[in-house]
This record gives sequence, C-alpha cells and structure tokens, in this order.
Amino acid sequence: MTTPLITATAQSLVDQAVATSTADDCIVIVRDHTSANLRWANNTLTTNGVMHGVSVTVVSFIRSGDGVATGSVSGSVSTQAQVVALVEAADAAARLASPAEDANDLVRDAASGDWDDAPVPTDIHVFDAFAPALGEAFGRASGAGRVLYGFVNHEVTTTYLGSTTGLRLRHVQPTGHYACTGK
Repeated sequence: MTTPLITATAQSLVDQAVATSTADDCIVIVRDHTSANLRWANNTLTTNGVMHGVSVTVVSFIRSGDGVATGSVSGSVSTQAQVVALVEAADAAARLASPAEDANDLVRDAASGDWDDAPVPTDIHVFDAFAPALGEAFGRASGAGRVLYGFVNHEVTTTYLGSTTGLRLRHVQPTGHYACTGK
C-alpha cells in the first residue's frame, strides 16, 4: 500500500504542527519550493524539468526554572505523519537541551495580509522567451565553430512561518541563475 502524497495546504501544515506540539511554545516554517531548469551541452538542449518539494522546520521551546531550552528538526515532507514526526522530534530535542543563554520572548499576534494565499509556483513556461533565443544562440555558435555549455534555473520558494504565539507570516522569494560557457 502506498502512502498518499500530501494534499494539505502549507497553512494547515503550520496549524497542525503548532497544535501537535506539546512544548511550551513552537515555531513552524513551511517552505513550498518549485524550480524549473534547462541544461545544454555541445549546442544541444540535454535536459529540462520542473521539481517541487515541501520542507518543514519545527523549533520547540521548553521553559524551566533555569531558562528556555530549544530543539529544532527539519525535513522534507510528503505526508501528514511526517509533519507530526518532525514535531515530536523537535519537542523531544528541546526537552533534552540545556537552556539557551540568549533566549527572548517570541513575537506575538502578527500576521501577513497574504497568509491565506497559495504558494507561488514556477514552471517551464518561465523560459518561453529564453528557449527560442537559446536555440538561435546554438545556431550562431555552431556557425562560428564554437560550442556552448550551460544551464538556467528559476526557483520560487513560498515560506510560511507560524507559531503558538499567533505569528502567521508569508514570504515569496523568486531566484534565478544563468550560466553559459563557450569553447
């Protein structure tokens, strides 16, 4: 029997993790990451593709008379059970940790206006203008006796940060990289 892929929203993963934690406080970071790429060698496109992943980081805080101890665990997730396992591991790590010397109070009740928005993906169509131009560059390079090697990558990561103190923030970070070598 196969385990179904995660169908929960990033926001519900944050909410589930915060609700599952038995620590005094908990911060959860969910990153929904997509990337698209083209790779080429010898003036020919060799590969292209799109990837998608979801990762979760859980930071648990345990208070004692000596201060606040923390434990954190991160991992890629594809099931609800994996989120719960990360929370349990972070809670356990915090219980075993020594109090932090630099502990501060967590931010309370701050929310992004776009918290409920879906993750922003990228896809192969981000290269709709680039790919034909690359083909033209291959032709010019071949005609001049040159050979091109390289890749282009476009990534978008939507990060959701939530806590037991009511923090709910969202940030979208697009990133691109282009590299080309000619011989």
